[in-house]
Amino acid sequence: MGAAEHKIEVPTKDVLAESDGNPVTRRVVNGTLGQSVTLSGNVPGENISIITWDYVYPSNRKMVLLCLKYKNSATECIRERMKLNPKDYSLEIWNLTDSDEGLYEINARTDTDLHLEVTELRVYEPVSTPVINISKFLTDEVCNISLHCLLERGSEPVYTWWTGGDEVTADESHVLTDGGRRLELSLRPSDNRVYNCTVRNPVSEATTSVDLRKLCPVPEGWYIALRTIRYRNP
Repeated sequence: MGAAEHKIEVPTKDVLAESDGNPVTRRVVNGTLGQSVTLSGNVPGENISIITWDYVYPSNRKMVLLCLKYKNSATECIRERMKLNPKDYSLEIWNLTDSDEGLYEINARTDTDLHLEVTELRVYEPVSTPVINISKFLTDEVCNISLHCLLERGSEPVYTWWTGGDEVTADESHVLTDGGRRLELSLRPSDNRVYNCTVRNPVSEATTSVDLRKLCPVPEGWYIALRTIRYRNP
């Protein structure tokens, strides 16, 4: 059976269409590149005469039929890597690719009613384990150091730095640049020496740690001086 295509107009706002005068809200589902995802049917009622799943091309806003099921007949899918579940009318897509991103529309028709829902599928590549590159220079008892968190792969990554269980934010000792990838810091003898870079996106997360004790050692005699100060000022 050939895929019948017809043009549609899709507004860019969240409300895409109306069914019996009621607005249809776009749902968002996140999928992982190379894995499978299931788009829920959420079709109410019984005595459904026909179910169709369609895909909206983002470039030209054409709609193409993906799967359909008539009452008392087997399901049929036009595209490979797709399956329509006859029990709950969900659409399963295998081995996701970037081209699977977009809008998916389910239509359920009875003799008297039409149910319409739209799902936006977003496909993300999982983030790899990041690598931290280090450059530094010393100034007296202060260790000025630059940490650069590098990622080999992963779509739409968000970078976060941590130390001592707390998230690093910009202050007099920390400067964040390059979208959070680079951390410039000034370490003093009392500062924590372990820093973590966490990279995440909606489908994955990875963390790398760096221990700066060898690069920024505590100055010799500092612990003795600290104990003396605490003894004098209990």
